[in-house]
Amino acid sequence: MNEEALAGALDLRESFNEALVRLAPGADRAEVIRKLDIVLDRYGAIGAYGRDLQISDRFVSNEIEQLATTVEILPPIFLAVAAFLLNIVLARLVETEREVIGLLKAFGYRDRAIFFHYGQLAVLLSFGGLVLGAGLGTWLGRGLAGMYQRYFVFPFLEFRAGADIYLIGIAATLIAVLAGAALAVTRAAKLTPAEAMRPPAPADFSGRWTANAARALVPDEPSRMILRGLLRRPLRSMLAVLGLSSALALYIASASATDNVDRMIELAFGKAEREDLVVTFAEPRDARALYELSRLPGVLRVEPYRATSARLVAGHHEVREGLVGSPPQSDLSRAVDLKGRVIEPPQSGVVISSRLARRLDVRAGDPIRAIVTEGERPVLDLPVSAVIDTPLGSSARLDRANLNRMLREGATLSGAYLAVDSNYGDSVFRALKETPQVAGSLRNRQSFRA
Repeated sequence: MNEEALAGALDLRESFNEALVRLAPGADRAEVIRKLDIVLDRYGAIGAYGRDLQISDRFVSNEIEQLATTVEILPPIFLAVAAFLLNIVLARLVETEREVIGLLKAFGYRDRAIFFHYGQLAVLLSFGGLVLGAGLGTWLGRGLAGMYQRYFVFPFLEFRAGADIYLIGIAATLIAVLAGAALAVTRAAKLTPAEAMRPPAPADFSGRWTANAARALVPDEPSRMILRGLLRRPLRSMLAVLGLSSALALYIASASATDNVDRMIELAFGKAEREDLVVTFAEPRDARALYELSRLPGVLRVEPYRATSARLVAGHHEVREGLVGSPPQSDLSRAVDLKGRVIEPPQSGVVISSRLARRLDVRAGDPIRAIVTEGERPVLDLPVSAVIDTPLGSSARLDRANLNRMLREGATLSGAYLAVDSNYGDSVFRALKETPQVAGSLRNRQSFRA
């Protein structure tokens, strides 16, 4: 709503709780953040941070990185396959026209003329693919832009592909096509006219070492014939094995993505986050809020948590992350590793994810310093009790009572996890939405569907 109207309704004129800052060109973002924290510290600010730490920016940036990876990996694979297939087709065509090539060379045609002829044929064969690829790429690009606009709720997202995009795609395709054609024509073009006009000599199968090796390795004759064929053409055999292994590896890597996501969902929503509702308070509340939540009709179980933002420092590494304190023997929200094992919060120390450990360059047993950015802003020295591979998130988890003690506060909580009777789900959700101090409530099944 209008800022002045909201300020008047709350009797907080000329007040604000968030400020967005645009930097001047060439400004040092880290230095600006440092000075902003110094200026706003006495007003209770939790600390300035860059746009890269916003959840929305992370989602969009990760999606762009995935698209960039797709562009770098998939097109070269398809172009290599296309060049290989074109090489096979032209090689057989050149073999059938071997005598014609020899006759043309006898009449004075040079090798470059033969290369140019088959190059033109290859380009002509690829012309339909270029036109179809450009059209399909434009159509798919518009559809992808529309899908991203609906999913990320962008105000607008237009598909734009300049002439350079099409030229780069056409150039890469032609390079692959001409490379495949050159490999197919090279051997025939290097033949002398007299040799080219004769039928090709039959393959020489008199190699004694291949026959002896096949006789020594396999007992029966059919297997010997197969092994002799592999040994006589080692390069072709090696390329065939490499092609088959690459195709199988590509299929396994692509198909396993679905299994990986299913496994991640199973761990995240089946073993780690098993609550029905997550309640977040506008500010930390005392234990009375926990009792009020448990008295709501339909609430079966309530588990509190205390979360605070902090700057985690280890050596010269610094990461802005959250400290999450949860009670021991939790059942609704638990720390789970990739093997499905439940990790209890330590009574002293902190459990961090492997991703956070890599960013801080620490291992189990190493100390880290947590500079809390809210409340009295204490500085906490915490030993790393364990480093685990988690399916989601990278926050640091510790015992809630220990975190409350180090923050020099009572049994406060930032929110709670609720198990709710399915018959009362909607009524509990509405009641929480109408509670003033509840900043937000999220249904677990909504996160699962997202």
